[in-house]
Parts: sequence; C-alpha cells; structure tokens
Amino acid sequence: MNNNIIAPNIIDNSPDREFIKVVKDQLKRSKEAKFAIGYFFLSGFSLVNDDFPEPDRYTSEPFLQIVMGDETTYPTKEELVAGYNLKDIFKQRMIEELQKTEPNEEKIIHLSTLREFIANNIIDVRLFDKSRLHAKLYLFLTSPDEEFSSPGLAAVGSSNFTSSGLTTNRELNVLLTSREEVRYLEKWFDNLWEDAIEFREDLLKVIDLSGVLPDSPYPKIGQMVEPEILFKYLVYNWFEGRVLNLLKKDILMEFQLVGVVNAVNILNFYNGVILADSVGLGKSFMASAVIEEFIYGKHPTWTANDEKEPSVLLILPPSVISQWEELLIGEIGEDIRIRLSSGEKVNVTSGYFLTNRLKKV
Repeated sequence: MNNNIIAPNIIDNSPDREFIKVVKDQLKRSKEAKFAIGYFFLSGFSLVNDDFPEPDRYTSEPFLQIVMGDETTYPTKEELVAGYNLKDIFKQRMIEELQKTEPNEEKIIHLSTLREFIANNIIDVRLFDKSRLHAKLYLFLTSPDEEFSSPGLAAVGSSNFTSSGLTTNRELNVLLTSREEVRYLEKWFDNLWEDAIEFREDLLKVIDLSGVLPDSPYPKIGQMVEPEILFKYLVYNWFEGRVLNLLKKDILMEFQLVGVVNAVNILNFYNGVILADSVGLGKSFMASAVIEEFIYGKHPTWTANDEKEPSVLLILPPSVISQWEELLIGEIGEDIRIRLSSGEKVNVTSGYFLTNRLKKV
C-alpha cells in the first residue's frame, strides 16, 4: 500500500513523509513564513538555507518570523528559580551547539549565511517567556493577500526546527490548507509575536562571540560549563587540589581552611610562616593541618633529601603538650605515652590529624 496516497497530510518522518521535504518545498513557494517552535539554530537552518526564495518574492520583512518558547526541558525548573532567564537558557544552548564539533568549511558557510539573514532582517527571532510554549506551528503564506482561496499552508504538530526534528525523530505533524484554518493560525501567531520579547541582537551576539566565523573579532570561546561545576573548579584551583584532603575530616571551618592554604603557600615561598590569629580562632587546628600537609608528603620540596622521612619538631610549653598529643594522635593510654616518650615509634589512630601514622615524640 502506498503511503503517499493514504492520508498525505500526515507527516511523521517515516519514509517519503519526512517533514524536511515539506519545509523545503514550502519555503521556496512562500512570500512570508512564520514559525512557533521550541528551538531554532544552526542544525535546522543548515538544512534549508538554500531554499529561501529570492528577495523579490518577499511581501514584507522579515521574510521568516520565528518565536521560540520554553518547553521546560532546558534547564530544570530549579535552575530557572535560581536566576536563569529564557535568553540566558537559549544563548547557552546555542553556544553548546556551536561547540559540539570543530567548525568545518560547510558549518562556517551555513553560520555565516544565518548571520547575514538575521542582520539583514530576512529572519527575525523572538522569545515567548510568559508561559510554557509547547505548540509547534509552521505557517507558509504563498498568497497572503488572497481573499477567497487559501493563503497558504500550515503544519501543526510536534517537530522542532532541528535536524532530528525535521528528519529522523518519530514526529506527528498535520498539514492544513483550508482558508479558515490558515487565517486563524496566522492570527494566533501574530498575537504570540506581539507578546514575545526581542532576541535578534542576542542571537547575533552569540554568533559573534562564538569565534567560529573567520572574521570574528573574538577568539573561539572554551567549553561551556554549568555554574556549579565552574565554582567547584575555581575552588579546587584556588586551594591547589587539597580541598577534599582537608575537608573530609569535618574539622576545619571555612576561614580556617583558607588560613591553612595561605600558610602553606607562604611556607613554599618564604620557608616560614606565622599564624597570628586572635585567641580562640583555632590556631592549633590550623597548625596541625599544616603539619599534616608536610608529614604526608604533599609538598616534597619542603624536604631537602628525598630519602629523609619528613619530621616535625614541636616546641611547646609543658601545659599544652597533652593537648597537642590528643590533637595530633588522639587519646592515648599511659602505656603508649611511656613508649612514645622513650623515643619508640608506635602505630596510633587519631580522630583528628595524622591518622594511622608512625609517630615519634
């Protein structure tokens, strides 16, 4: 049975019913086009950029009006509450699309054409941010001034203006040609357009800032990362990779952690440091963390001889010796204390620092 005969107005991307064929054919015939979709950028445009009619066929500018809307699939609702706006969401998604692969000659040509069409007002893009926009409408006006017959064709369904939405996804779209339906959908789109916000200049800026085009004044930007991942990277880089080692014991407070990192950096540069925080701010804990950094060999440059085992000399008033013993090696019995005092190396377990190490006092 021939699918082209049965229900020809149903387009589902099955063989001989690819939606891209409808879009390419209708664009060539149209004098105006109006799309309400979830997303539009290079992957969809690159399939149809050769099918735009010559400018003398346009009855108005822009030739193609596009309204994109939030489908609540990108990003999450929590991210929206956290401060994202719809412009930021789409700009991030477009940048990621440009960065998926290295730009080849074909991609550069398509992107350059898209930029030219937007800059010359052949294509105009707006965002609908008032509520969720789930509808997909492709309106092709071949005779927009026609009074009695159909002014064109409308496709209503599920396809987004992306490569997969136009070709491979399992979609379901219906073609409508009656005068009443096309006129109703044109009015529906025009109302949506009036309620949408400008995005044209933002889209031009995304293309320019991507650095993909050869004549772009900007270098190609790096990988787009989520704010949370960027924050983690910055903290990790600031603390030189020692965040987990110090934080895993849940001992140091944030300001103490910063103090330890600063002390270690100063030690590396000047071969000495003074912890001079006020009374009660945990200098003993901070000093213990610095000792741990050294004893565990995280900074081998502190030891002149690689064969020499790192060791630390503590010069303490008698009144605080027991405090430091407990801080560094935990609570110990009298028999262990006697053995340590005699110079013997003893394997002890600490709840604070220097866990499971041979200690010598």
